[in-house]
Amino acid sequence: MEERTILLVEDNSDDIALIRRMFERHNIMNDLTAVTDGAEALDYLFGKGSYKDRNIRFQPVLVLLDLHLPKMDGLEVLQQIRSASETRELTVIMMNDSEEEIKTVKGYGLQVKAFLHKPFSFPEFVKAARDAGLRWMLFSEPLFPEEGD
Repeated sequence: MEERTILLVEDNSDDIALIRRMFERHNIMNDLTAVTDGAEALDYLFGKGSYKDRNIRFQPVLVLLDLHLPKMDGLEVLQQIRSASETRELTVIMMNDSEEEIKTVKGYGLQVKAFLHKPFSFPEFVKAARDAGLRWMLFSEPLFPEEGD
């Protein structure tokens, strides 16, 4: 059985609530698991700490990763994700506040499928999901006309 969970790594409770409402309003049926710091994100992904009973064979279909996190920032989390064989291929969309932050992430040579500027809109998320090749896993029917169709 393939897990279709989206892991949201975000420390701002208002942003978490906003993203949950956005997903519910637009009928994204994937489970949304939210963690609030970088260390908890890695515990979830690697089945440690309070997630020690989670079957890590089933990884999230998408990680929405904020760059600014307590305990361990998003860049450090991304480095850990890319360095481990069990998480290396995860699809990560980075949430950030500025173009400078995008340059920083790209400068490390770490693979990110897309960047979303916070706060982002649902159409921006749809475009990022399409660019990441995830549209078919997140949306049961077309929400917006495909460009170029």
